[in-house]
Amino acid sequence: MKKYIDADKAVNALIEYYGLNAWIPSNVIRSVPAADVIEQKHGKWIPMNEDGSWRVDTCSACGKDTHYMRYAPAYDYCPNCGCKMKG
Repeated sequence: MKKYIDADKAVNALIEYYGLNAWIPSNVIRSVPAADVIEQKHGKWIPMNEDGSWRVDTCSACGKDTHYMRYAPAYDYCPNCGCKMKG
């Protein structure tokens, strides 16, 4: 699995470790193009009332309600904010 790092934090760590002699590696790190990534949020469904044929759960990340059929499985992501659901 790839790991993405904060370039500024990497540069600061180099300077802290090597002192001011780290300016060459620092420039190399800053010259690498940034990856196109997004932060992945994780949350869980908070069950709400279950009367009738519809079920309502609330996303722990965005706080919005999601309605789906009572016997259908819950979404593995929130359709409102895109947060991945655990469990």
